[in-house]
Amino acid sequence: MKKHTLVLALLALAGFSVAANAQSASDVALSIADTSSSTNSTVSLGSTITYNINISNLLTYPNGGLGGYDITVDFPSAVLSFQSATLGSGFDVNDSPFITNSSGQVELANVSFDPSPANILASQTASFTIGTITFQSIGTGTGALTFDGFTSLSDQNANPVTFSTANAQVTAVPEPSSVALMAVGAGALAFVVLRRRSQAGI
Repeated sequence: MKKHTLVLALLALAGFSVAANAQSASDVALSIADTSSSTNSTVSLGSTITYNINISNLLTYPNGGLGGYDITVDFPSAVLSFQSATLGSGFDVNDSPFITNSSGQVELANVSFDPSPANILASQTASFTIGTITFQSIGTGTGALTFDGFTSLSDQNANPVTFSTANAQVTAVPEPSSVALMAVGAGALAFVVLRRRSQAGI
């Protein structure tokens, strides 16, 4: 069973009532971007790259705080290897933090046990970084980092929040020194071939 059900269960245990219908929150958005805010990144093979998981426009609709989240990011495991993840300070609670990773997935989850929706609202801004994930490039190629379909958000009253998503793309390339070495090798090979042809009178 996916961990997102745990978030709603913990919200109920904290004294919230879980609503059956999601509130309208079409402006709320989740996005993945590297630390330079780019959604289309290039990284050298063997190097590390860090991505921010951002939430925005959170307070643009009635009752618009974040009471809990369960976010799963799918990543290209042939290109990237998970290194570490941290939860951001914008959520401003540490009641039930949860970070786990498996092949091709990283999951970040947290929930507030504060029974006062007003306290949750007062501790948040409209946009902030929910967490950061660091990967190492292990293979060349291009792949996408996407939000898994089980990703869920709940507001300060434990109502499900609807949201849009913006994913990211990463391209891993050989290190510049490796490319230069290959070019030197190719040039040397061409020189040898030409010299042999010249000696053979071809």
